[in-house]
Amino acid sequence: MSDPSKSIAEALEYSRERLLGSLEGLTDEQIKWRPSDKANSIGSILLHLTRMHDRDLPRCFQQPEVWEAEGWKAKLGLPDPQAPATFESGHTFDAVNGGNARLDQLIDYTTKVRETVLKHLSTADMKDLEKPLEARAHPEWSGAAWLMHAALHESHHQGQIDYLKGLAQGKETAL
Repeated sequence: MSDPSKSIAEALEYSRERLLGSLEGLTDEQIKWRPSDKANSIGSILLHLTRMHDRDLPRCFQQPEVWEAEGWKAKLGLPDPQAPATFESGHTFDAVNGGNARLDQLIDYTTKVRETVLKHLSTADMKDLEKPLEARAHPEWSGAAWLMHAALHESHHQGQIDYLKGLAQGKETAL
């Protein structure tokens, strides 16, 4: 693994460890709880993060999405997408919260995506990762830029998850 690849892998692993730490101790009910009907739940944020990583990062390595290749929509028990969609998967907040996805399943999907990305990163040629991906958003970004963005993106949503966890757990102790 080249030095840039090693740095990217370390950033992705660090953000994943923090994410798993934030999810620790949560119940399936708490990951679906939202402070209002206009707010995200922890589960919807986790699905958003993982779908974004699964959708954009395989492009870095010209690989299929884990979502499609391994049937994660069915595994998570999500209903068929509805319009207007609020997620890359085509689902709305209500559909995600009304789905049958459990926290352990969402963590399994997140883990599978991260393992797949790290596996491909370990053998990637940095010259290939320096090419623009011509993705829907930020078409000028290279594969390496997308990989670094993944760690930053996860860190951004980390604070939201931590905050919602405190609210969800505080709500239960206040009863």
